[in-house]
Amino acid sequence: MQVWHFSHPEKTSLEKLAGTHGRAGEAVAALIAEGVFVDLRNTVEDATATSLSGYGLKKLETFYGDGRDGDITDAMASMGEYEDWRDRGLPEDDTLGRLADYSRADYQSLLDFRRWLRSL
Repeated sequence: MQVWHFSHPEKTSLEKLAGTHGRAGEAVAALIAEGVFVDLRNTVEDATATSLSGYGLKKLETFYGDGRDGDITDAMASMGEYEDWRDRGLPEDDTLGRLADYSRADYQSLLDFRRWLRSL
């Protein structure tokens, strides 16, 4: 099994959750030690050189993606939207749907990115 991800947030979040709740810490540590988590950012930084100013997934979409739709276009905006929604008392509006759309686009982008890397 492999868990493909981009940068460190997923792995770091699992470690924090395990530590905070005192559960599954050994299991998470074992997954990390066994190399289950595959950081595609490290792969692209080690294997390519680009004309871009950085190696963020959204920037790299220039090479393999069609662009993004929607009004939430990056992680900071998605976190801000969620915090605003929560601060407004969890209203029944379209915020969670828009956040889900953003997350789906991110997951699809990661799959497309992996395919692109393998094609090089």
